[in-house]
Amino acid sequence: MNFWKIDARRAKLFLIVSNRFAGCKNIPLNAIRYAAVWKFFVGTLFFFSALNLDVASASSSGDKRAKDALETGQMLMFNANPLGASAAFRKALSLDPNLWEARSELASAYERLGDLDAAIREYQELVKNRPADLSSMLALGRLLRTAAKSPQAVNVFEKACAINHIGFEPERQLAFTLIETGDETAAIERFKVLATQEPQAVQNQLGLAIAQFRNGNAAEARKALTTVLSIDAKEPTAYNLLGDLEFASGNMTDAISDYRKAIALDPRFTQAYISLGNLFLKTDSFADSDSVFAAGCENCPSNVDLTLGLAISKEKSGNLDKAIELFDSAREMRPDPSRLSEIEMHLRALRKN
Repeated sequence: MNFWKIDARRAKLFLIVSNRFAGCKNIPLNAIRYAAVWKFFVGTLFFFSALNLDVASASSSGDKRAKDALETGQMLMFNANPLGASAAFRKALSLDPNLWEARSELASAYERLGDLDAAIREYQELVKNRPADLSSMLALGRLLRTAAKSPQAVNVFEKACAINHIGFEPERQLAFTLIETGDETAAIERFKVLATQEPQAVQNQLGLAIAQFRNGNAAEARKALTTVLSIDAKEPTAYNLLGDLEFASGNMTDAISDYRKAIALDPRFTQAYISLGNLFLKTDSFADSDSVFAAGCENCPSNVDLTLGLAISKEKSGNLDKAIELFDSAREMRPDPSRLSEIEMHLRALRKN
């Protein structure tokens, strides 16, 4: 009996888990293959099962080894080790470049590592070779939006809409992306169509409200938000947008009330903290802005925008040492280029003083 074939998965999983608790997350692929059986069967009578590993691996085909590497990467991702997983997925693709599942997993690993450009490249390769792969198109469009490449995302979502025959997500994502590119008129038309197709979908009415607000149609935006709250009275984004409408109209008391409702409904809603904190900054209420941004940082740790907001609040209130400490913390959070530039500007000014 070949004990390796029976217990390979258990041996590999045992090694990953035991190394996790030992604090060693980055396990090389070969180490997993060749050490797994030894560690799993240490102190047992299955010594010869481990010796069979070299023979089994030598006789396996490239396709089999590629799938083994894919499985190893998936285990490492499950074990919260995207760095090790990315190495395993790259190994799988070197053995079988057409193993598309490995490329998709590699893109996900890069995204977990914060390397959006690498993730985008992998999804672009998937879409190029699998033009009908709707899920990869949507993932690519989403990452392009995250990377502030909305014009490229529009092109991707338009292609997704052309091949989509089930559901409305590609059309909805395209409409939101059009807002980001400044084409609110086109976005409004698309959201109106979506609202007739999915009258109970909150996201369509929220998108319509955002587009109308940015297009200067406050009354139409408020009408859309009323529809949202008739569908779901506890939708925090609706209250945050209502706060924006009141803020733009100069109704600060109502704006504060709406922002606080949004936070109460979702204590991890970062945008509501940012909106409320910025309102207090605008009105020079620095004690209040400190309190709001500090609460946001506590509930949403490692959020660069909230940390940056608290740093600016400390700077404006004259607590310069704390401001420098917070700007340094925000810089370590790997912000996008525009925010990094803003952080560096503040730090240069503060350290000059």
